[in-house]
Amino acid sequence: MLTIADRVKKLIEINGLSVNAAAVKCGIKPPRLYDIVKGKTKSPTAETIRKIAQGLGSTEVWVFRGEGEMRPADNRTLEGQQINEALAAYRGQTIELTREQFLLVTLFDKLSATDQEDLIDIAAMKAALKDAE
Repeated sequence: MLTIADRVKKLIEINGLSVNAAAVKCGIKPPRLYDIVKGKTKSPTAETIRKIAQGLGSTEVWVFRGEGEMRPADNRTLEGQQINEALAAYRGQTIELTREQFLLVTLFDKLSATDQEDLIDIAAMKAALKDAE
């Protein structure tokens, strides 16, 4: 069974963050998060658990007890390797995403299907205009 430290490490990894960056994103002091990740703090406060869950896209119950889904269905994103594999299959080539590209794809994945289609249409129009120049 995963410990709180293991679960928090997993969330940090999935989000592609360092411990320091994750602490900033969660709104907690880096030393506090380091203590949790290292297992030094075994029972963080409810407020700290809430901040970690919200900041890293999980639920408080999963962070604290490991119960339920790690990431709610509406909060799931593809991990970098999955994105690279999907794009490679689509384009027939292997590519590596920069951190910025990964974050952009992650945000795109969170959009509704209608908003995704609108964005694709805008990109296609922009490309057509550029080709016409």
